[in-house]
Order: sequence, then structure tokens, then C-alpha cells
Amino acid sequence: MSVDETVYAAPQSALDRPVAGSVRSLEDAIEGDWDFDIVDVMSEAWQKISGAKGAMWVGILVMYAASFVLQMVGAGIAAAFGEGSFLGTSIAVLVQLGGQAISWIVTAGVYYYAIKWSAGDRSATATDVLSGFSIAGPLIGVYLLMVLLTALGFVLLILPGIYLAIAYSLATPLVIERGLGVWEALETSRKAITNHWFKVFGLGLLASLAAGLGIVVTLGIGVVWAMPFFFMVYGVLYNRIFGYSGAGETAG
Repeated sequence: MSVDETVYAAPQSALDRPVAGSVRSLEDAIEGDWDFDIVDVMSEAWQKISGAKGAMWVGILVMYAASFVLQMVGAGIAAAFGEGSFLGTSIAVLVQLGGQAISWIVTAGVYYYAIKWSAGDRSATATDVLSGFSIAGPLIGVYLLMVLLTALGFVLLILPGIYLAIAYSLATPLVIERGLGVWEALETSRKAITNHWFKVFGLGLLASLAAGLGIVVTLGIGVVWAMPFFFMVYGVLYNRIFGYSGAGETAG
């Protein structure tokens, strides 16, 4: 008679259990087959930054370092060609835009890591924060189109710009976690979030205020927790809306 050895296995906590099976179809997400409590999402995000801060800070530091270095390089190029030089200014702008692109790609990777970790997938590692480079084209495409449409919304009546800025907030994670194309990711994020737009707006506002207050009260020391917390909030939110496919950037 065989014995089921899993009976003697250590119990697995809910926080450590991968939940790839909880993936929701994009159609259900768009139809609004989901809801969340703002305080509950923030509380869960705070609990789950334990053990995740180091990997997330790898991405955050790479992001800021790339932006800073390329800004300095751009300024140096402009100075070398002389003040007012069209060629020098053009090259400097391109270099600085390259820095912004790198920052955006790494930011996408940090979001992906937060999604994996908050879903209970402990295969998440610091390398995930750099995984966006394998799909840099679609990520940059989302960034450019999102900036263009949001800016257009602000120019028109301001309110459309605010609406789109919130509605598009999960487009980048959809590219890297579900493998969606540029327009599909933007529209999927917009249509899904529109169902509970004010809640998502409130969550982002309260998370920003909480992170900022934590930094101020601790005289800057709290940034170690505040920035990972902010990313984790959106990781938890993403899983509440779309679930976790477990497929990553190779999804398609």
C-alpha cells in the first residue's frame, strides 16, 4: 500500500502559493467581472514587499542610473558641438530620449516582477526586472502612443487626459505579462479599468500619498519601502483585474 508523502509536506501559506490558475480572460476583465477594495489592495501590497525589495531596487537603480548617465552624455555632446549647434542639440536630445526609453523598459520589468511576486510565484528573480528588453519594441510603442494620446486629451479638455492617464496605467504590464500588441494592450487596459475608473484613480492617489508621507516622515529613509510598495500596489491590482497567466513576456 503506497503512502501519499504529500501528507507530511510542510503547509504552504496563501502568500507563497502560485496562482497562475486564477488567470481571468481578457473578455471578462473588459466586461467588469472583477472588483477590489482600496484598503485591502494597499494592505496586501505592503505585506508582499517583504522579500521583494532587493530585486525591485535592482530595477529602480538601473532605471535612474541609465537616465542620469545618458542625460549627462547628452549634455556633454551638446557642449562639445557648441551652444546653439543644431547637430549637437539633435544628438543630445536623441541620447536623452534613449535614456527615457531604457527607463520605461526597466519600469515595465519592475511591474512584471511585482505581478509575479504578488501572485505568489516565487520563481520571480531580479532578472525579471530586465526582461522587458526582449520586447523593447512593443513597450516603447505603448509608451509613445500613450504619451501622445494622453497629451492630446490634456490639450483638448484636461479631463480626457486625466481619464486616459489612469485608464492606460496597466497597458505596459499587459504587454509584458500577456504578450499583447501595442493598441490591444492600450485598449484592453482602458476598457477594463473604465469599469471601476474612480476606484483605480483613488487607489493610485492614496498609494502615492502613503508612499510620499512615508518618505517625508522618515526623512527619506522610507524610500526603501515606499517605491517597492508603490510598484507592488499595481502588481496586486493587475492580478485582481486580469489574474496571472504564469506565461510572462513569451505569452502570445
